[in-house]
Amino acid sequence: MEKQKPIHTIRFGRIKIVIWANQSPNGPWYNVRACRVYKDDRGEWQQSDSFGRDDLPLVCKALDQAHTWIYERPRSSENGQDPVGRSDVAGRDPA
Repeated sequence: MEKQKPIHTIRFGRIKIVIWANQSPNGPWYNVRACRVYKDDRGEWQQSDSFGRDDLPLVCKALDQAHTWIYERPRSSENGQDPVGRSDVAGRDPA
């Protein structure tokens, strides 16, 4: 079985956002993971889901770009639904 890969990655220095696509009968839906990458004492790359004060503006900017990227994806080309994130009811997730 082939390991699933992220559909999109956004990087700002040490901050990395990965977007994963999932399929449902109603079309795709997305999950987002935010992490900070760093090298450990042995020089090997590691990831953490903990952020410092100076990381937070970059996390916000990267998450905003992830939101925009997901929002611009078509929900499903065959069923004619609106892009992910749009709903007739404000604030509700259509998925």
